[in-house]
Amino acid sequence: DNQLEFAILSTRKFTSVLYYVILSKVFGFKVILNYVEYYSAFKKSTFQFRRRINDKLFDYFAPRIANAVFPISEFLIQHISKVAPGRKYFKIPVLTDFEKYKNINISPTEPYFLFCGDAGYKEIIFFIIDSFSLLKPTTPYYLYLIVNGKAEDVQQVKKYANIQQSRETIKMFSNLSEDKLYSLYKNARALLIPLRPTLQDAARFPHKTGEYLGSGNPVISTNYGEMKFYFKDMENMLLADEYEVKLFAKKMQFVIDHPEDAKAIGVRGKEIAAELFDFKKMGTPISKFLESLS
Repeated sequence: DNQLEFAILSTRKFTSVLYYVILSKVFGFKVILNYVEYYSAFKKSTFQFRRRINDKLFDYFAPRIANAVFPISEFLIQHISKVAPGRKYFKIPVLTDFEKYKNINISPTEPYFLFCGDAGYKEIIFFIIDSFSLLKPTTPYYLYLIVNGKAEDVQQVKKYANIQQSRETIKMFSNLSEDKLYSLYKNARALLIPLRPTLQDAARFPHKTGEYLGSGNPVISTNYGEMKFYFKDMENMLLADEYEVKLFAKKMQFVIDHPEDAKAIGVRGKEIAAELFDFKKMGTPISKFLESLS
């Protein structure tokens, strides 16, 4: 029997969800929504009227018309319970492919912190640069910024980095191969992914978190959003209590001052990731959930 049973949708367009829901009524399959962002919380310009309408429709109606939902966060689970009470859901966190580190070796290199992300997240990148600028290492430490995205955004990040007193120790990279990217993860002293106290960051769970943790190096974030549900400060991640430059810099300084303790935190972080975020372990529970919908 080759009949389609399920359609798992990963889209931001409400019209696409509606289209597949209509098709599902005709052909008898079920629609499961992959829900990874609270789109209504995204900053939008005054002129993005269509985007505003789309995001509101998506957040408030897509979970209602889908047969089930795959939310990525506790925030989105609570949201689903409000807009679509009784809707079945199965939480899928960040997923990581640990095999990508299989042939990546640790090699001698200059000590560096690393951030990887879209240049559109300028606020977060500036926050990281400001935190790095407060550090007082006894030997040179570097900040590696792996940024991609719009050329205009990348230029603004470069401009901001160039006006810092620490500009000589800030290096920028773009368009790296996967092997080079994972090599930089593997050899970093710590990997940076601060979350802001916003609805957007409360709802999302950056997949970069899992990739970082797979390196076995310490991850520095903020005790907000999904981080607080999985990790504990000084145990399996370094978590600043608030999204505040001095507090984040303090966690970075800890890595400089206590490298062995920081590495041990990274190892325990990888153990958590291997237990909860390995994509190979999610197949069976997802299959069982889909069977429960039949």
